[in-house]
Amino acid sequence: MSGGKQLPFLAVFVLLVRCQQKPTVTMTPELKTIFSGDLFYLGCNSKTSGSSVKWYFNDSEQHQTKEIFEIAVASPKHSGSYQCETNGQKSDTFSISVIEHGPSASLTIKTGHPVMPKGGAVILQLYHEDGLDGWLCWVYRREKKQRKSIRFKSLDTPTDFTFQTLLTDPMSIFWCTNKTQQEKRSNQVTVRISDQDIFLEMYPLPAVVGEPLTLRCLVWGTDRISKAVFYKGDTVIADGKAFTHKIKDVTESTEGKYKCDATYTHVARTAGPDYHKFSDVQDVFVQGM
Repeated sequence: MSGGKQLPFLAVFVLLVRCQQKPTVTMTPELKTIFSGDLFYLGCNSKTSGSSVKWYFNDSEQHQTKEIFEIAVASPKHSGSYQCETNGQKSDTFSISVIEHGPSASLTIKTGHPVMPKGGAVILQLYHEDGLDGWLCWVYRREKKQRKSIRFKSLDTPTDFTFQTLLTDPMSIFWCTNKTQQEKRSNQVTVRISDQDIFLEMYPLPAVVGEPLTLRCLVWGTDRISKAVFYKGDTVIADGKAFTHKIKDVTESTEGKYKCDATYTHVARTAGPDYHKFSDVQDVFVQGM
């Protein structure tokens, strides 16, 4: 009789353990409204470390086994429900809705580059034609997994705000919102840092289908570049004296990993062979028209 009374308790205990093991899906950076072109990450948070992960989109299993699911360029096709599974336990659904058009405010790099040397800084400019009263900007540092606000001290004009920020993380994502953090928002700007003297520069926003894209192979401290070679993956796509490479008409196949190597020297160098170095690899993402 006593054994029979223990069965309901055992069933409840097993159910409780299973619920505690149930993973959860979270988004970083946390965006209340998602626009086309946004970059964000979905994380599968589980108390069981080291376990394999399965991801589902609208109940269809994805080719993704990492804890972090990256959405590099959001589009309406990413709208739907996401789940992750670890140790046979599925998370609750996490719903995402991507707005087809872009945000109403514009955030651009006024001074600096999308790739900067470690310890460098960029100056960003925010513009919103309906005014910036109550607005603030945000930075998400990928490695530190932290989001911080950047408060306005004073506006340049009622519609413009310019601010400088130091770069302390390998990758920082900037964006600005009104006080409700809802539909009134700017685009994101992603800035990376590199330890290399040479870097591959491109437009800081995703490339757009049908539009041109210019890649530049630059070297800190000199413009005396005698040769530049551009690569997509391990394939040479341009080789010559020009340190720029222009893709006239972007297509979906343009997306990929790019790098460059340069042969260069400095004005003060009077002897010895020229330097020859490779840049870090940069991802080129493509957004629909």
